[in-house]
Amino acid sequence: MPDARFAWRTAAVRPLRAETVPCTIRRCSSSAQAQSCLAFAYVPALMEYVGAYGIDLRFGHTLKRIDGPRRRAIFERTLPDGSRETVETDFDMIHVVPPQTAPDFVSASPLADVAGWIDVDPGTLRHKRYEHIYALGDATSTTNAKSDGGCRAQTGACRRP
Repeated sequence: MPDARFAWRTAAVRPLRAETVPCTIRRCSSSAQAQSCLAFAYVPALMEYVGAYGIDLRFGHTLKRIDGPRRRAIFERTLPDGSRETVETDFDMIHVVPPQTAPDFVSASPLADVAGWIDVDPGTLRHKRYEHIYALGDATSTTNAKSDGGCRAQTGACRRP
């Protein structure tokens, strides 16, 4: 998003609010709701951007394929009752982030929990079974976003008292 914001600012799209953004922005997530989409649930400032930019948040949308020549993204949407439907959405530009998983060498190790992440206490980053092991970053079982910002937020737990 930083590149888009820079382009809009340099094109004099001010003040930056929903009615001045020269395009439609959708964020489709396979998460069932905002609270389970970690980046939005744990960083309230992002929700301010969602409102300011008029971003259309769509939860329960799992990308199944892209039809490039037609500029269509095909999603499977999970409805509240658990049933599913196919949703097709037009796009001019699309940015896709694949589902995140821990690397195989982590998920196959004794450090991993049943989901494949390094099994740490989120408050201390200490491994739950191996008391002399600490971990931080994208491969941990913490609920923060699996991103550079999430990793930076974890560094506070690594400080000595």
